[in-house]
Amino acid sequence: MSGYGLMAAAAAVGELVAAHVTGSLLPDYTSAFSIERYHDPIYRQWLAQWQPAGQL
Repeated sequence: MSGYGLMAAAAAVGELVAAHVTGSLLPDYTSAFSIERYHDPIYRQWLAQWQPAGQL
């Protein structure tokens, strides 16, 4: 089933990029893809404590 997720990812990213370029309303979860998240101390703490889970 991992192939389905990989194939759908390109369409999802394309939709987000198109919304960003056209100035459309972005979904709430788009901050998870922002490079600015690395400046968030809470996010950085979460990354420091993150353990591998065997996921792709």
